[in-house]
Amino acid sequence: MSRAVSINNQFAHAGLAVYFDEALWRDRERVGRVARLLLDERWPWLPWYASVQGIGRSFDRAAKRVGKTNGAAVLAEWLLEPTASALRLARSHGDKNHAEVDLDTGRQGEDAKSDARFRLVMISRCAELPPGKSMREWLALARDFIVELSPLNAILGIWPAFDAAVSDAYQLRMVLDTRWGHFEQGVSAPEADHTWRLEIGKTYARYPRWGTYLSDAHLAAIGGVERIQAEVAPATIERVGTVTYIQLTDTIETAMSVECGERRRRLQAVMAPVLAPF
Repeated sequence: MSRAVSINNQFAHAGLAVYFDEALWRDRERVGRVARLLLDERWPWLPWYASVQGIGRSFDRAAKRVGKTNGAAVLAEWLLEPTASALRLARSHGDKNHAEVDLDTGRQGEDAKSDARFRLVMISRCAELPPGKSMREWLALARDFIVELSPLNAILGIWPAFDAAVSDAYQLRMVLDTRWGHFEQGVSAPEADHTWRLEIGKTYARYPRWGTYLSDAHLAAIGGVERIQAEVAPATIERVGTVTYIQLTDTIETAMSVECGERRRRLQAVMAPVLAPF
């Protein structure tokens, strides 16, 4: 899949991709908690324009700004609608879109023969933050989403530009089309994996990033936490809900360092039994 793009801002961005298997709409209380997280104060830039992708085009909802007072209640209502397939949020349009979310409700795909039938994608700029904001808080917010969604697999990549973060999280090919030719704007092999979407979760895990969430089955297949500690020496290995989180370096500021790259390659080698071949 390709996506034509314009030149976007070249500041570092974080991209979280979460693959889960429990239809969100079936648990009203969980929907309420997730809706509140979507408008949580820990976002550096709150993604306040919300739209709905319907189960058919006639059920789409155009973007609407949701406020802090009753915004979470509105989002919860939309997530529970029988005609809603996915909820999308954005900070704004164009180069000032510093945050976006794409969340499957579970209304479509419950009968799909895939490992993890649903997905959450979150993108946030992580440079030149507003006063009082920190990416440490956003990472804690991402952790809360992981706990709520109980995924089979998830990755958290840090990239030098918005387009690369979007390309990686959504597994998209992004191309700038100009009179002088086509120019890749996203992430291409060997930096990105091309695992079939239907096989992510049980059959395969996404290739590791700065942050990687693995299921117990994936861990068992690669020798467990002990082997990761011995051969990769990541900064963090901890339990988060139903998965285990591996973070390669201490901070986002070092996520694109040589040290992080070396650890990522070592983790990729360890994870070889659960990674799809190129």
